Amino acid sequence: MTYQNYTKEIDYAEQIAKMMAGGASAAEVEDMLNRRVNKALDNEELRKYAYDDFYKTARAYIDSKQAEELGMAGSSAGAAGGSYQSESFTDPYAGQRAALIDKLANREFSYDPDTDLAYQSYVSQYRRESERAGKDALAQAAALTGGQASTAAVTAAAQAADYYNSKAGDVLPDLYKLAYQMYAGENQTLLDQLDLLTGLTEREYSRWSAADSAGYDRWKDSQETAYQRYLDTMERAQQDDKTVSDNRRKDSDTAYERAMAFLSQGVMPTDQMLDAAGITKAQAQALRANALRNMK
Repeated sequence: MTYQNYTKEIDYAEQIAKMMAGGASAAEVEDMLNRRVNKALDNEELRKYAYDDFYKTARAYIDSKQAEELGMAGSSAGAAGGSYQSESFTDPYAGQRAALIDKLANREFSYDPDTDLAYQSYVSQYRRESERAGKDALAQAAALTGGQASTAAVTAAAQAADYYNSKAGDVLPDLYKLAYQMYAGENQTLLDQLDLLTGLTEREYSRWSAADSAGYDRWKDSQETAYQRYLDTMERAQQDDKTVSDNRRKDSDTAYERAMAFLSQGVMPTDQMLDAAGITKAQAQALRANALRNMK
């Protein structure tokens, strides 16, 4: 089977290493990693590198980068948006399995004695036996009649020849059976090969499923971590707002007390003090006048 989206001449491990060193995005590194996996799966000698230690390192970088990018992209809706993008499973043995199935579907049994070397060997053997038997019968008959051929001698020779000729036909059922057994045996061999490839496909699917589940778990953890980070940030912001509000209230209370202390002594606070205390100019003048009256 031919995988798409990769170039045979590129060393993807080297490319990915450079990209990770340069801080490339999770999507960019994941694209290159998928190309590396496809290239390895498409070559029997390279297949062992598809999910090797370098693959794990690259995936760890991708997961970490995704979590970082999610954190940077967080908004009031929460940083844990999006959905998990699963890599689709690609069966590396699909092409071989399809070829075997096609071969099995198009196989038909047929037996032609004219092309069977075993049968032709029997025919040659019995033909020689037939000729020898015919000659022997004629010789024996001639000896009995003083060397003169007779109708009886010819008939005996013909019967002897026919006997051996018929024996060639007698072996046909056995040869037909043998040919069918060979055909059935070849069918079974193809079925065994198909079972083997199916088992290999199931093994690859199990590996893919395990890797995909692990990838989903990592994605889920990163989403939960990013969302928790968002909640923590919101909580800190709310706490900061509350602290500022409390401080402002305390400052306001203190300014009010100071302004009232001035007014109770008949002293007019500054406009800045009145603003901080939340007292209007008119209120301050009335309070000052009342304090002055009480002081007389």
